This record gives sequence, structure tokens and C-alpha cells, in this order.
Amino acid sequence: MEETLTSKKDIRELFASGKRVTNPPLTVIYRGNSLEQNRFLYCPERSVGKAVRRNRIRRRLRAAVAETAGFFPKGFDIAILAKPSLFEKDHTELLACLGLLARRLK
Repeated sequence: MEETLTSKKDIRELFASGKRVTNPPLTVIYRGNSLEQNRFLYCPERSVGKAVRRNRIRRRLRAAVAETAGFFPKGFDIAILAKPSLFEKDHTELLACLGLLARRLK
């Protein structure tokens, strides 16, 4: 089961000291946590457009993470940053990109 990262303190620490891996149009920032599960944060860039488009990207990312959950190692706080070019990718390309990033987490 996936959890959402909501604590402002944890989010600030993740962006300050997390490691980054990139595979355009996605960037993953990750940091270990002391839990048995992962916590995710979905962050489309403002340049993606209005709130409707950003929310659509969040929904697509949430669905893709649910499908690729087995690839992510457990015990991480993970922020997924999305660029506007994500709209050009179909669902299978998004899954492949996210799976590649998930396997690069250490």
C-alpha cells in the first residue's frame, strides 16, 4: 500500500538532502526513512499548465506507481518531479520510464 508524504518537515528534508536520479521527463528524489514502506510525493512543474493539467499528471503518476510498486525498494521517501513533456508519453512509456528510475534507487 502506497502512502503520501504530507509532513512539511519531511518534504523539506527530502528536497534538501535527497539523492536524484533522472530519466526525462521524470526526476526522482529519494531519501531513506525509518518505515517499512515508501511514502510518495507527486510534483508536476508549474510550467505544465493550469491546475487541471497538473492534477491529471498526479493521477497518471499515482496509477503508474501503483502498477510498478514491486520495483521500488522499501523504506524510502520518494518525490517524483514531472516535466511538461510527460503529456507526450503514453501509459506504457510512462511505466517503462518509472520502472527504470525505480531500479536505480539504492
